[in-house]
Amino acid sequence: MKKYLQQATKQTKNVKAISIVSLLIALNISITKLSIPLTDTLKISFKFLTNALTGLIGGPFLALISGFITDNLSIMVFPSKYPYFIGYTFNEMLGVFIYALFFFKQKITIVRIILARISISLFCNVLIGSYLSSIIATKSFAYYFAKSIVKNGLLLPVEITLIVLVFKLLLPLLNKLNYTNQKNIPIW
Repeated sequence: MKKYLQQATKQTKNVKAISIVSLLIALNISITKLSIPLTDTLKISFKFLTNALTGLIGGPFLALISGFITDNLSIMVFPSKYPYFIGYTFNEMLGVFIYALFFFKQKITIVRIILARISISLFCNVLIGSYLSSIIATKSFAYYFAKSIVKNGLLLPVEITLIVLVFKLLLPLLNKLNYTNQKNIPIW
């Protein structure tokens, strides 16, 4: 654990890591409004991909910083119909932080990707997201919870598949930059 924290702290001073995370923040903000509608009420966004890569490359401390910057700049560039609420910023920070805990300096496996995505979907999106929505909007926690559990359950396999595909495509580059040393992404 001590070695992990030392490596994570080093990333906050690593110019290469900071530069890549900065580019991922810019990409995340630029794709904020980019989504593919799957049904009338269900759409898939791609921000989770940049968050997963930020966690893998930046580690937990840069992940927290990235989540803070991304959420605040996104709301400035693309204002919401709801007022600014710091709770969503903390939720964004927590999501990227969870990716970092699962991916930074860890062997990337399909099981690890599944567990990371389930953790974020259930904890950040369903539980915390529903609670935050019930605070700033007019409907109850139960309404947002039911809506969110269905949406996240339907999107979960798609998001897991996309993370696996993106990580597999980027594995040679991640190896070259010394963020992984894997030839492939095994199940375990």
